[in-house]
Amino acid sequence: MKISIGTEGVLGIRKIKMDAVPTTAYLMMGTSCSNDCVFCPQAKSSRAGEHLLSRVSWSSTRINVWPLIDKAYKRNKIKRACIQVVNQPGIFELLEKELVKLGKDTKVPVCISGGANSIEDVDKLIQLGADRIGIALDAATPEIYRRVKGLDFLRRLYLLEKSARKYPGRISTHLIVGLGETEEEMTDMIQAMYDKEINVALFAFTPIHGTLMEYHQPPEIAVYRRIQLAHYLIREKKCRKDDISFDNGKIEKFPLEIEEINKIAQSRPFMTTGCPGCNRPYYNEKPGGTMYNYPREMTEEEIKKAYQECGLC
Repeated sequence: MKISIGTEGVLGIRKIKMDAVPTTAYLMMGTSCSNDCVFCPQAKSSRAGEHLLSRVSWSSTRINVWPLIDKAYKRNKIKRACIQVVNQPGIFELLEKELVKLGKDTKVPVCISGGANSIEDVDKLIQLGADRIGIALDAATPEIYRRVKGLDFLRRLYLLEKSARKYPGRISTHLIVGLGETEEEMTDMIQAMYDKEINVALFAFTPIHGTLMEYHQPPEIAVYRRIQLAHYLIREKKCRKDDISFDNGKIEKFPLEIEEINKIAQSRPFMTTGCPGCNRPYYNEKPGGTMYNYPREMTEEEIKKAYQECGLC
């Protein structure tokens, strides 16, 4: 078991100065994934350290962290826990044991991100007390999925859809902006997910030294802001993808004016998306760098800047 450095801070395991405190306790099980996603530090081809997932550092721990998580949950310091599962032989059995132990120690809502490769796996995790299950697509198109993950896109999509039908409102997926898709392709996938009641967590591609995509550039902030706005409008049922105007794959116009979106949405489109209570501080960002997903309430100046960055004002 590994624990994110920010989670160590919020649980009181380590003294850390943080300008944005995690609202979820983040744990990771396993290292050196048997999959080979070319953007991931845990991929089997990666030369990055085993202590990384995205740009977050994780520390190994032998202590039982669940009583600390339960205490933080009861004090309203965190809203949930998330176990990130690295795919390797025997990991699912270890995850099952951890969930059994969890049920004895705490009632904190728990999301499992990864680990489920069949509907039977999803069934078992739900039966053992998981509140939500994350099944990552990452890529917006089958072609990009094959290129960056080397796996079967349709098989993964089928598992997502079947799980969502069986457990409506309890299934999430990850989509990464900046892997080579157009804005229209990403918006298409976002709409498809919400049509099936699958919650979407948006990420910006983050180059990590030692991965096969270490020299690939992150998305332009204007692109990410437009997709964040499209995601918000679709998620909140303010419009559908077909109501958005595109030119050669780029978002050109929303059915609502930017000023109108600002009035009804304020900072919400630009804040971290995912499971309720998940803010993932600096998962995509360097402190002081470009803020793709804000992990906290934004200032008026930050909100104004974010709408300007979309390039449609």
